[in-house]
Amino acid sequence: MKIILTWEDPGNQELEKHSYTIPLGIGRQLARIPNTYEDQSLSKVVFKSKKISSFHALIYSANNQIIIKDISTNGTRVNENLLHKSSCPIKNGDTLQIGPFQVSVTLTEEIDETEIVNQLPTIFDPETEVSNQQVANQSIPSTIAFNLETDQPDPQVVSSEPVYL
Repeated sequence: MKIILTWEDPGNQELEKHSYTIPLGIGRQLARIPNTYEDQSLSKVVFKSKKISSFHALIYSANNQIIIKDISTNGTRVNENLLHKSSCPIKNGDTLQIGPFQVSVTLTEEIDETEIVNQLPTIFDPETEVSNQQVANQSIPSTIAFNLETDQPDPQVVSSEPVYL
């Protein structure tokens, strides 16, 4: 199951839209969001705002439903209803209020042609921009270059620096 979160950047009012595999951890500090939930790798999104807890909320699947669990100090709004230290189901079209961010939810069971392994967390800082680079002092995954004409891996291209598209 995938979840697509869409929100407006409070800094520049640009629309952001990102897809994640569920379960998903949401918070202000990457290091405070756990790496797993019930033995599943946890996708992560980080919103840089002091109004958001270090580990604010968790979105997971249970009993054929998608659930959001608020773990924060200030709560999370789901369609204007305050959720505080509790859980509730979410569905397509729901709106989450996480600190100053109003986030629209789209759920999908579509399977992409390529599966993302070791998905990097999304870090959103309204003072800068979205960055999918890992935190300093962590290793960066190896890079496979593709030939633009054949769409096949190109062993001739050697790069010491990753290329972010």
